[in-house]
Amino acid sequence: MTIKPEVKKPSRSRAANKAFRRQQLIDATLDCIDEVGFAGTTLAKVATKASLSQGIVIFHFKSKEILFEETLRYMTSEYRNTLQSALSKAPDEPIDRLCTMIRTDFDPKICNEKKIGIWHAFWGEAKAHPLYKELYNDVDIEFGNIIETECEKLSAASTAKMDGHSAMLTIESMINGLWNRYLLTPQRFDRKKSLNATLDVVSSIYPDCMDQVEMYKRRLK
Repeated sequence: MTIKPEVKKPSRSRAANKAFRRQQLIDATLDCIDEVGFAGTTLAKVATKASLSQGIVIFHFKSKEILFEETLRYMTSEYRNTLQSALSKAPDEPIDRLCTMIRTDFDPKICNEKKIGIWHAFWGEAKAHPLYKELYNDVDIEFGNIIETECEKLSAASTAKMDGHSAMLTIESMINGLWNRYLLTPQRFDRKKSLNATLDVVSSIYPDCMDQVEMYKRRLK
């Protein structure tokens, strides 16, 4: 019998292994914040959740504060990347881009009970940690600016009585309110109804685009 030589799987590079461990610890931090809250999350609990030693956590992040900062950076990057990926596939029409942005804010990857709870946990600490506020504001302003740009185009080309900035504030307030509803009463949250309700707000602001919004809603079924 011929014994085939064992084929060894290529090992990860040092940089790849470092990135893997850091992501493993960030994921564990997200789980801990979800389970025991911001104040209850410690380096020891993160290490236990990741099945690693506390020394490994300290080696990669030095302190709890740095670990939390990098966790929030990860969340903002995930949100931004999901949005940009969706927009890159959307048609160039302002109404399609606007509807795509709204749909992305209700994407299960972004809009789920765990992630929304963690966002709120960081928001609650923003006053005492200016960097948290800065990171959140950066992505919030970026999202708002893109919405406002598309709304300004729609307002200029339609019979809407609302300018782009006011339309952006209205749409953002609707989304934020529904996110809060999901956090406070998850059993009453319906993703599809929430998305459709927000798209209905777009139709009410831009009645000239109502047919396009309805077509967009039908494509989501």
